[in-house]
Amino acid sequence: MTGFLPLCRKELLEQLRTHRLLVLAVAFVLVGLGSPLLAKATPDLVSRFAEDDLGGMELVIVKEPGVREALFQYHKNFAMLPLLVILLNVGAIASEKSRRIAPMALVKPVSRDAYLLAKAAVPALLTLGGTLLSASGCLLYTTALFGEVDPAGFAVANALLLLVLLFYVALALFGSVVAPGVASAAGVGIGGFALISLAGAIPGLGDYTPAGLLSGVADLILGRATPHLAAAALVTGLATAALLVVAGRVLTRQEL
Repeated sequence: MTGFLPLCRKELLEQLRTHRLLVLAVAFVLVGLGSPLLAKATPDLVSRFAEDDLGGMELVIVKEPGVREALFQYHKNFAMLPLLVILLNVGAIASEKSRRIAPMALVKPVSRDAYLLAKAAVPALLTLGGTLLSASGCLLYTTALFGEVDPAGFAVANALLLLVLLFYVALALFGSVVAPGVASAAGVGIGGFALISLAGAIPGLGDYTPAGLLSGVADLILGRATPHLAAAALVTGLATAALLVVAGRVLTRQEL
């Protein structure tokens, strides 16, 4: 794995220079801080809009939001991040291949395995940091606005959400390796996201997909039964590893 650490430093600098790190951090902060605030404000906003639309009639919100509603809003907002993760990482290798930068980065003794691993490790670490940042903001605001949050359950939910995002990082890198350019790589990543979302709606099969894992986290937050959660997490983890292994095999055989 020669050259791994220098390639990681190069990739981190690239994330900073292209503002991908800034975009990712802002998105995670908004999800973490904004979700409990939105849950708190939603009943008042609904009442105000309903009063305007119904000609003076007042819509009464019977149930006030609580911790569960705040965490469910956090989950709904977090569920939009996979697309952002794909778009931020789908050009990581494809752009360097099309600009002929990859051959220069892969001069001896740097290996292609180290090159791919660095491309995966840095976004994975940044995604982990973003998830911790988002979870901390959500925990802080939810506790302040609604009351105490179960720390163990919240930690499990965020670990599973992180696993979903890591799968989509791997999917983006897979598309970046197999596609000849950034546009086609984006097509692979977004197309894969759409197919997985559709598969998640198939009874029986959907429970064992990354989309099913995302739905399972919602059930966990809402206190519903989650019989397939562990299996979905296992399948998602194995699929993540498989995407990276296949991408590595393809990259090894490509002419750059």
